[in-house]
Amino acid sequence: MFTGLKNKIKEETGSDPTKLSLSSPPQKITHGSAPKGHHSRQGSGSSLGSLSLDGVREELVSSPSVLKQDTSEIKLPDGKVLNQKEVKRLEKREDEWRRKLQKVEEDWTKKLEKKEEEWKKQVEEKQRDWRRSIELLEKEKVALEEEKREIVQQKLNLEEALKAADEYKKKVIQYQEDIEQLEGLQTQEMAKIKHLDDLETLRHSSDQECFQLSGKLAQSEEEVRHLKDRVAVLEQRTNAECVNLGAELTVNDRIQALLGERRLLDRRLEEAHLHLLEIKSSWSGKILSLETQVGRLSRQAAEEGKERRRAEQERDALMERIKALEVIVEKGKSAAKEKDDRIDRLKKERDELIEELKDTETKRDQEVGSLQQEIVLVGNENEGVKTRLFEAEKRLREVETEFAHISIALEDEKSSNTALHLELAQLRDALEAEQTRSANLSISLNRERGEKDVTLLRNAQVNQQVELAKQELREQEQEAVELHNKIIVMEKILADKDMAIEKMKIDSEELSKRVQDTEMVEHDKQAAANLEQELRNNISELEEQLIEKNKNIRVLQQRLSDMKKTLQHELRLPTQSVHGTGTTESDSFIPAAVLTPSSSRHLQQKQHQQPVTNHRMTTEDDDVNFKYLKHVLIKFLTSREYEAQHLTRAVATLLRFSPEEE
Repeated sequence: MFTGLKNKIKEETGSDPTKLSLSSPPQKITHGSAPKGHHSRQGSGSSLGSLSLDGVREELVSSPSVLKQDTSEIKLPDGKVLNQKEVKRLEKREDEWRRKLQKVEEDWTKKLEKKEEEWKKQVEEKQRDWRRSIELLEKEKVALEEEKREIVQQKLNLEEALKAADEYKKKVIQYQEDIEQLEGLQTQEMAKIKHLDDLETLRHSSDQECFQLSGKLAQSEEEVRHLKDRVAVLEQRTNAECVNLGAELTVNDRIQALLGERRLLDRRLEEAHLHLLEIKSSWSGKILSLETQVGRLSRQAAEEGKERRRAEQERDALMERIKALEVIVEKGKSAAKEKDDRIDRLKKERDELIEELKDTETKRDQEVGSLQQEIVLVGNENEGVKTRLFEAEKRLREVETEFAHISIALEDEKSSNTALHLELAQLRDALEAEQTRSANLSISLNRERGEKDVTLLRNAQVNQQVELAKQELREQEQEAVELHNKIIVMEKILADKDMAIEKMKIDSEELSKRVQDTEMVEHDKQAAANLEQELRNNISELEEQLIEKNKNIRVLQQRLSDMKKTLQHELRLPTQSVHGTGTTESDSFIPAAVLTPSSSRHLQQKQHQQPVTNHRMTTEDDDVNFKYLKHVLIKFLTSREYEAQHLTRAVATLLRFSPEEE
């Protein structure tokens, strides 16, 4: 009966039921709970024979009416008869199958536990790797944000420095324009000064020539007038001598003649004095013009000194600004160099990050591919398990139908077999054990089904994790693209900064040129200083010329004194020729004749009031008149300021003043 059942199972399934547990090799397990379900289903499929035998035994026990009288043999429905030995052999074989199934179940449970532990370890390692990569990416993100903030701050600082440089540039341009205007004004002033100097030199030369010519003309006129006066005096004297040639002249006549000559000489002396005053006034005007010219030149020199000091101050301020700009340019260069180094470092870090991103992308692609392969394998295994479960259920139904036939046959055999009650009781106990085992197997089957659901949930979670990983990968790719765009923008900004640095270099070159221009201005200022020195030299020359003119005035005064001496000498000659004793009188009167008209009038009044009787009276009067004349001259000369000093010296030399009087 069992051989026919085995043959039917073999024909329907195409596999030996005794080798069912050994013929199905274990497949590759990728999930922790899927092999348990597979194993439980295999175990349930392989233990169908034991279940069928238990059912037969139960039916045999429960239906004693089908027992036959012959207890030594069991007749199957297909006509085969099973004796006691065959039943025992079948029981032994069933026990062997049970042990093998139990052993296989233990092996499969151990393998499943190992696979679960390995899978958990792999999942934990992957989670740790993901967490590490996420922490690294967050750290890199924070570092990039800090670098971005630093770059923005540096950009703001550079913009402020550029604004300050632009302001300095505007100020330097304004200062250059002011310098150009000052240079234009200086050139105009220099041209005016040169023109005025030329005019002054021409005027001075013409004045000097005119003065020389006028001096010569005045000298010639004075000589002519002196000669005419002398000729007139001589003619008058000769006429008087001719008229009175035959008669003797009295003292009064001589005195009257001498007084007439004296009046004439006093008048001429007064004219000479007036002429001297005119010369003095003309020379005072010239001296005033020279003083005004000297004052103007001194004011111009003071203004030029102020301009020079102001230009020096502006030059110092410009030099300080230029130094400050050079310091700013050096700082900008150092900052640009640091930024270039930082940009190179950022580029290197960017390349490293791109390589790391590529590596992480490749690793993630590989992991995603491996996970997808595992998911496919798990799906295939699930499908295989489902097909096997379906086949096992189908076999179970077939076996149940066969067992139904066998149970019918066994009922027939039970009716004819009564000797097998004890064995059936034993089989009943075994059947109860098998029932408990089958209950346990059904529980394990339910548990495996629950684990199958758990594996499906885990597969769904794995799929969700894969989707999240893909989404994170896409986000990281977007962040990488954004970082790349930011790096491009930073490179553009750095290019702009390089352009700005180039502009600053050009500005520094322009500033150096302007410094050279300021040096040229300094050179021009040096030329102006030289010109000022020349003007001072001209002023000194003019002062020397003024001194020479004063000397000429003194010479003229000396000549005037010489003329006066000659007049005195000419006046002495007639008195000596007329009366030998009248020399003292002429000597006493001639110094008075040299003096002012007031003194002459005073003397004339005295001479009209009382006649001169002797030599003592005239000398006393001359002393009084001389003292009075000194007093008047001192009062007159001290009433003036600058012009009176030269006249004081001249009169002091003429009248032989003492140092206290002078």
